[in-house]
Amino acid sequence: MARHLSALLSAAAGLLLVACGGVASSSQRPSTPTPFSGTLTVLAAASLTGAFTRIGDQLHAQYPDLDVKFSFAGTSSLVVQI
Repeated sequence: MARHLSALLSAAAGLLLVACGGVASSSQRPSTPTPFSGTLTVLAAASLTGAFTRIGDQLHAQYPDLDVKFSFAGTSSLVVQI
């Protein structure tokens, strides 16, 4: 079970890093950020509700066309959802 939890947390962290990634510094930066749209679904441990909700609110504020949906649950429920 600890192996599943570790995999879930790693996947959630990876999604979070991808969603929050920025543009590398270069001399030819685009004049406007690349817009994100659609739905980002995050499956995360219930203990991360506060932190992930804040991050989701920040993402939505920065990218209004991005709908961030969460499923916070225990490990066994998350495994079934995945």
